[in-house]
Amino acid sequence: MQFPEFSGKGPTLCSTVDPDMFLPDPLVAGSLARANEAKKICAKCPYIKECLEYAIEHNEDGVWGGTSRNERRKIKAERNRLKYEAYQLSLQQRPPVVSFPQA
Repeated sequence: MQFPEFSGKGPTLCSTVDPDMFLPDPLVAGSLARANEAKKICAKCPYIKECLEYAIEHNEDGVWGGTSRNERRKIKAERNRLKYEAYQLSLQQRPPVVSFPQA
């Protein structure tokens, strides 16, 4: 697993531990516990927000930014829903188009 490099706050915490912890295999016993341990590491990392955004943008597998792939799918779906609602609201708030009779 290759982690992105973020600048400004020192090394990412995930780069200091076994990277396989962040890619739990659901077919292996104890994978949920490993994912939860990875999330605890993320919770202490100064890059958690940047990492989450990176994972959402790049459709990453595993634990990124303290979330699983399924959790990130839900975040992305909610963001898309909110964007759609904002778009619909903007359409309702547009001034009506005025047409002039043709002579």
